[in-house]
Amino acid sequence: MATTKTTQPNYFGNLRTPAANFANSSGINTFDAVSKGAAAAQRGMRQKPQYTQDELDKMRADNVVAKNLDESPQISWGDYKNLPPEISGLFNEKIASLGSQIGYQKHIQQNMGKTDFQGRSQMANQISNMQGVITSKIPKQLATLNEMYGDFDGDYMDGIMSEMMDPKDQQLISDIQHGKIKPKMDDEGNITFNGMSINDLPQYHNKDLKTGSMLTKNLVGAFDRGSKLTENELALQRVNITNTLNEGGTPSILSVGFEDVMGMGGSLLKKKDYQSQIADLRSGDPMKVREAKQVISNAITDEYLARLSKQASDGYDAKNPANPNGATESKFGQRIDDAVNSGKEFTIPVGKRNYQVVEYPPGSGEYKLFTGNSTYTDFDLGNATRNTRTLSSDPAKRKQQILEAVTGDINQGFEWSTPETDWSSAPEPNVPFIGPRQAANPNIITK
Repeated sequence: MATTKTTQPNYFGNLRTPAANFANSSGINTFDAVSKGAAAAQRGMRQKPQYTQDELDKMRADNVVAKNLDESPQISWGDYKNLPPEISGLFNEKIASLGSQIGYQKHIQQNMGKTDFQGRSQMANQISNMQGVITSKIPKQLATLNEMYGDFDGDYMDGIMSEMMDPKDQQLISDIQHGKIKPKMDDEGNITFNGMSINDLPQYHNKDLKTGSMLTKNLVGAFDRGSKLTENELALQRVNITNTLNEGGTPSILSVGFEDVMGMGGSLLKKKDYQSQIADLRSGDPMKVREAKQVISNAITDEYLARLSKQASDGYDAKNPANPNGATESKFGQRIDDAVNSGKEFTIPVGKRNYQVVEYPPGSGEYKLFTGNSTYTDFDLGNATRNTRTLSSDPAKRKQQILEAVTGDINQGFEWSTPETDWSSAPEPNVPFIGPRQAANPNIITK
């Protein structure tokens, strides 16, 4: 049985032989055209690069710099709460600029040759210096400024700021604190205000209430003690006051002298009397400053000691009122004060007894107290221990001992049972600093 062969169309049959490539004798190479078309299509699908190599390098560098900048040191502004925002704002800009430089320098350092030792060392030194400006130099200056002026407004409002400050300095500080004077900072991190470094800026000072309190306490103590001051005590007080004023310097001298630091309703000195010296203290001339300080300091000391002496005398009179017989213990005590201060020998008659103060041995500057009676009326150089007591070499204590003897008040712990007692060796707590005590029996005192 014959089989019928079915023929299917072969669309690519003509591509099998080179001769078939020229279809319909048209001169077109169909295979070549298809190949070129496919290649062209593939070329059209390949994407053009979005960035050039230079752009990629720049982006990579920017990322490194940004990372380095994020890791650069910063200022902790919480440590300087009293600084005005104008100062922190300016410094933030400077610090950000330094941080950018540090980040860029680190990037350059990271791309330097591994064997470029000199270059890498120089770059590391530059980076370290810039970091030191942020981590050390700027913070130290800010801390100094914060400490100098941090309490300025509060102290002014509380009324404890000294009114003896130079008005120009006071205005300058206020302008700095309120942002009216803008700070400047150079590339090395040096901060200036109106061309002045932090260390050259003026400081403000409060009233010297500490010294005033000490002086007031002394005045109160002098009255309460009820004793007049000796020359030695006044000399000691002069030295103490002078040392205190010298330690406080010019601000203390001006405050103690011309402000009511003792709370007594007025100052020790009047400003109108010392205008020239006050101007000299602010002149900056070392010689004028030294002389002016000496003049004002001496005047303060003299005025204060006069008040201290009066307080002591008033306290003495208050503790030694007049007795019913008309004789006054204060008058009697004054006689002893005057006699001891003279350094001479003297006798105080009390009733039937004579209390004789004698220098023994003669010319030695040492004294004994002889108690005379009907049998032995006068001190006997040949028997210097009879009815005698050795007195203290301290005039203040000597006055106390004599007063206790003549008034009969022997409650201070001195031993009277033996013929000779060296009072100068008595325990210190039993020896009052100065001045007479009130007599146990005021009637025993005679005029």
